[in-house]
Amino acid sequence: YENWQLAHTSNVGGVPGQGLGDVLVRGSGTVSSRTFRARQLNTWADCQILSSVSRFEVVSASVASSSGELGIFTVLGVASIQSMSVASGGMYITSALDINSLVLTSGYVKVDQGLRVAQDFEWTAGTLKGVGLIEAIGTIRLLGTSMTVDTVDLLLNRGMVVTGDGGSLTFSNGARLTTKATARCVFEVNSFSIGGTGAWINQGQIDFGVPLYTGTDTISVSLNARWGGTVNVVSGTVAINRDSSISATVHVTDQATLSLRQDSTFTPAAEVRGEGTVEYVGQYVLGVVSAQVFDVATFRVKSNAEVTLTSFGTMIFQNIEVVSSARCNIEAFSLVTDRFLVESSSYAKVTVGNNFTA
Repeated sequence: YENWQLAHTSNVGGVPGQGLGDVLVRGSGTVSSRTFRARQLNTWADCQILSSVSRFEVVSASVASSSGELGIFTVLGVASIQSMSVASGGMYITSALDINSLVLTSGYVKVDQGLRVAQDFEWTAGTLKGVGLIEAIGTIRLLGTSMTVDTVDLLLNRGMVVTGDGGSLTFSNGARLTTKATARCVFEVNSFSIGGTGAWINQGQIDFGVPLYTGTDTISVSLNARWGGTVNVVSGTVAINRDSSISATVHVTDQATLSLRQDSTFTPAAEVRGEGTVEYVGQYVLGVVSAQVFDVATFRVKSNAEVTLTSFGTMIFQNIEVVSSARCNIEAFSLVTDRFLVESSSYAKVTVGNNFTA
């Protein structure tokens, strides 16, 4: 039916002894009753839970059609969904809502205030959008190739696991990603893109790449990276393509590369170690390195980049390379390197207060 309305208290009866029953919505309609309780609410069309509903309780809800939207417009009272699945169409929530689990395989979830997902959150495709905050108490699993966060902020308490190799997560219209100190973000892929117009504020742990992988695939970060906590570059190349400020403890493993391709700063709180490579790349790319510890196998400045390294301690590198019309200014109390290469097209200046060993 089209334009149906439930205007009275509605407890959908099920099989005796097995609790509430199911509601299947095939045509557009509204719920305006003070109470609505059901086991399942599955919609293939627009279904609006109006503001007059003071008690809305559903064990499981799903949207399965591109023409369908489940709109929850409750203002006061109780709104409860244990699990939510959006395979097409969308879900629109105007008041703060807590759910246990969310599966988003296509379509969208839109919020006006906030949404908290307490446990499982699986995301294959589709968009999180709106204003306010979407908070994942549990871990988000990114399984697909195209996911978007539009305007709304995304807060991760336990982190995320990325398994969609070659996929992308895009933040648009100022949307931000915040990973708390309790969060761990694991990229179990060698190729992925996380970018857009927003920022990534990290206080937890980020692990990029797959252990023992020796290829050259790239994980691209095109957000404003404001990283504290811990950052591990496990394999391949992690390319930061937006301005960044890094105060984290960073470890770059053997044969892995952290590539900074826009203006980037390592603050005095940063510690950078490992057997891999840190490089600044690109014309007009400016770098300021004042990390309290900087000890990696190779430090490279190339392709017209300009970098200043400042340290009141000891900098240790196996290789320093200033190539392809790059410029590098090093001011350190002590500098130790096995090899210092400056091409004729490039420029390097070294000021050492105590010891220079090469």
